[in-house]
Amino acid sequence: MNTVWIRVLLGGQAKTGNMLQQMHLRDGQLRLLTLRLDILHLGVQDGGIDAFLESSEKGLRNPFTGDPMKWEPAKRAIYFQSSGEEIITREVRL
Repeated sequence: MNTVWIRVLLGGQAKTGNMLQQMHLRDGQLRLLTLRLDILHLGVQDGGIDAFLESSEKGLRNPFTGDPMKWEPAKRAIYFQSSGEEIITREVRL
Protein backbone atom coordinates (compact mmCIF):
# COMPACT_ATOMS: atom_id res chain seq x y z
CA MET A 1 0.00 0.00 0.00
CA ASN A 2 1.16 3.49 -0.64
CA THR A 3 1.30 6.14 2.08
CA VAL A 4 -1.62 8.14 0.66
CA TRP A 5 -3.93 5.13 0.94
CA ILE A 6 -2.74 4.41 4.48
CA ARG A 7 -3.39 8.01 5.52
CA VAL A 8 -6.89 7.91 4.02
CA LEU A 9 -7.61 4.61 5.77
CA LEU A 10 -6.34 5.80 9.15
CA GLY A 11 -8.11 9.15 8.79
CA GLY A 12 -11.37 7.35 8.10
CA GLN A 13 -10.93 5.17 11.17
CA ALA A 14 -10.28 8.23 13.33
CA LYS A 15 -13.43 9.91 12.00
CA THR A 16 -15.45 6.75 12.63
CA GLY A 17 -14.27 6.68 16.25
CA ASN A 18 -15.20 10.33 16.66
CA MET A 19 -18.60 9.71 15.10
CA LEU A 20 -19.28 6.83 17.50
CA GLN A 21 -18.29 9.00 20.45
CA GLN A 22 -20.65 11.75 19.26
CA MET A 23 -23.46 9.20 18.91
CA HIS A 24 -22.89 8.03 22.49
CA LEU A 25 -22.80 11.63 23.73
CA ARG A 26 -26.09 12.40 21.97
CA ASP A 27 -27.67 9.22 23.33
CA GLY A 28 -26.46 10.10 26.82
CA GLN A 29 -27.96 13.59 26.54
CA LEU A 30 -31.33 12.04 25.66
CA ARG A 31 -31.02 9.71 28.65
CA LEU A 32 -30.33 12.69 30.92
CA LEU A 33 -33.38 14.51 29.60
CA THR A 34 -35.54 11.42 30.13
CA LEU A 35 -34.28 11.10 33.71
CA ARG A 36 -34.94 14.80 34.29
CA LEU A 37 -38.55 14.38 33.17
CA ASP A 38 -38.94 11.28 35.37
CA ILE A 39 -37.50 13.10 38.41
CA LEU A 40 -39.79 16.08 37.91
CA HIS A 41 -42.87 13.97 37.12
CA LEU A 42 -42.38 11.70 40.14
CA GLY A 43 -41.49 14.61 42.42
CA VAL A 44 -38.19 13.09 43.56
CA GLN A 45 -36.64 15.39 46.16
CA ASP A 46 -32.97 16.37 46.00
CA GLY A 47 -32.08 13.99 48.83
CA GLY A 48 -33.50 11.03 46.90
CA ILE A 49 -31.97 11.69 43.50
CA ASP A 50 -28.81 9.62 44.11
CA ALA A 51 -30.92 6.58 45.04
CA PHE A 52 -33.23 7.21 42.08
CA LEU A 53 -30.27 7.27 39.68
CA GLU A 54 -28.76 4.13 41.27
CA SER A 55 -32.02 2.27 40.65
CA SER A 56 -32.40 3.49 37.06
CA GLU A 57 -32.81 0.94 34.31
CA LYS A 58 -29.93 -0.01 32.04
CA GLY A 59 -31.25 2.10 29.16
CA LEU A 60 -30.94 5.27 31.26
CA ARG A 61 -27.36 4.82 32.44
CA ASN A 62 -24.08 6.26 31.21
CA PRO A 63 -23.78 5.01 27.61
CA PHE A 64 -19.98 4.77 27.90
CA THR A 65 -19.65 2.84 31.17
CA GLY A 66 -23.09 1.48 32.04
CA ASP A 67 -22.84 3.15 35.46
CA PRO A 68 -25.72 5.23 36.81
CA MET A 69 -25.74 8.91 35.95
CA LYS A 70 -24.21 11.18 38.61
CA TRP A 71 -25.89 13.87 40.74
CA GLU A 72 -24.26 17.22 41.57
CA PRO A 73 -26.40 18.79 44.34
CA ALA A 74 -24.56 22.14 44.35
CA LYS A 75 -25.49 22.70 40.70
CA ARG A 76 -28.76 20.71 40.90
CA ALA A 77 -27.60 18.82 37.82
CA ILE A 78 -27.41 15.23 36.67
CA TYR A 79 -24.48 14.35 34.44
CA PHE A 80 -22.22 11.71 32.91
CA GLN A 81 -18.69 11.66 31.55
CA SER A 82 -17.33 9.94 28.48
CA SER A 83 -14.49 7.48 28.65
CA GLY A 84 -11.27 7.45 26.67
CA GLU A 85 -8.47 9.93 26.13
CA GLU A 86 -10.63 13.04 26.00
CA ILE A 87 -13.15 13.16 28.86
CA ILE A 88 -16.31 15.02 27.89
CA THR A 89 -19.04 15.87 30.40
CA ARG A 90 -22.70 16.35 29.58
CA GLU A 91 -25.15 17.66 32.18
CA VAL A 92 -28.78 18.63 32.57
CA ARG A 93 -29.92 20.95 35.33
CA LEU A 94 -33.13 20.23 37.19
